[in-house]
Amino acid sequence: MWERPTVNGKLRAHAGTQRAFTAAQQTGFVGLGGFSLIERPAIERLLKKSIPLLIIAFLISVAAARGLSLMSSHERMEDAVRQATELTSAMALASLEDEPRLFDPASATETAQELNALVAAGSDTDLVVIDTTGVVLAATGASASLTGRPLAAVFPELTSARPSRSSGGVVETHINGVPYQVSMHLAGSDGGMVIALHSMQAMNALWRAEINLNVTLFAAMALLLLVV
Repeated sequence: MWERPTVNGKLRAHAGTQRAFTAAQQTGFVGLGGFSLIERPAIERLLKKSIPLLIIAFLISVAAARGLSLMSSHERMEDAVRQATELTSAMALASLEDEPRLFDPASATETAQELNALVAAGSDTDLVVIDTTGVVLAATGASASLTGRPLAAVFPELTSARPSRSSGGVVETHINGVPYQVSMHLAGSDGGMVIALHSMQAMNALWRAEINLNVTLFAAMALLLLVV
């Protein structure tokens, strides 16, 4: 007799809890439905808009860094060529200056043999000997065709050649339109001269090939980043 109200009270409490839970579920679903209406943070939108600009800035910095590296590489290569040209000329002078007869116009054959013995096979540096009359007495490599020509006709630009910044004994000039590094040394007091010539064609071709390769790789990387 006393337990019925208790049972009925428990049932009523349980029913009230269930209605409250159901209401809470409905309220929660309404809140989830409205969550999609909330705007995304402004910083996220800004980052998404700035991604192309960041990619472009990255590509510009990479291009600038690589360009400076290539210019530095070219300067180092030029300095190496200057030093090698000066060394070759000094070596030839040391070998020939104690033999005055090698600068005599009548000793062309012997002088040519001496020069060929001093130059390594396949070298880009040629040696030229000017005799006591100011004429090319002997030469090696591609410069052998200069033999018999006057100094002024072979090197018309030497009087106005630009001195090298790092090697005072080396000048830069053009012979038949081809750039050369030239090192000249007087031998004795009779007007004989030893000249080392280094053509810049091979070095410039190598440097241009390196530039072309870097441009191709940079273009491919830029296209890939911008597309992705």
